[in-house]
Amino acid sequence: MSTDEILAENKNRRLLITKFKSKKTKLIKDPNAPKRPMTAYIRFYMDNRDGSLPAKDAASQSAARWRALSDAEKRVPPPGHIRGFVLDSC
Repeated sequence: MSTDEILAENKNRRLLITKFKSKKTKLIKDPNAPKRPMTAYIRFYMDNRDGSLPAKDAASQSAARWRALSDAEKRVPPPGHIRGFVLDSC
C-alpha cells in the first residue's frame, strides 16, 4: 500500500471507530514513515550501558548518572553524534 492509500484507509477506519464505537478496529501503521529520533536520555543510556550487568541494575545506574548531570550537559550531544546518528570513525 502506498502512503496515500494508508492515509485514506485510516480515515475510513477512524470513521468506523467513532460511528460504531468499535474497539477492535486498528489503524494501519505506515512502514515507510520516519522513526522518531532518540531522546537524549536513551542516547546516554545506550552509550554508557554496562553489558555485564542485568538490565534492571544497568538502568538504575544509568539513571543515577543521568540525574547527576547538569541541564547543560544533558543538552550537549556526545562526540560523534549528529542529530541522533553515530558517525563512524574512518
